Amino acid sequence: MLHRKVTEYHLFEIFQTYGTVEKVVLCGNREDNFHRRTTNDFIVVFSDETCAKNALIMMNDGLVDGKSLRVRFENDINNHEGTYRPCKLKLHF
Repeated sequence: MLHRKVTEYHLFEIFQTYGTVEKVVLCGNREDNFHRRTTNDFIVVFSDETCAKNALIMMNDGLVDGKSLRVRFENDINNHEGTYRPCKLKLHF
């Protein structure tokens, strides 16, 4: 389990190395009744597809806080053109 002190801002700092990050969002509930994070999934949204691809290549199977990271593209078909824009990455620890 990823330590709960690893925040969206922490991941923002890591991933901005690969380009302009629009936002980082924790998926699901932040903490349960025992103050444990109930999910280790995050979404990182880049402003550019090339940046997202570079981050995926460099960070997939990488380590954050000593935990292995899986990175994959998250579908984004809700943009203004109604077309696929692969700028959104899903992280799972």
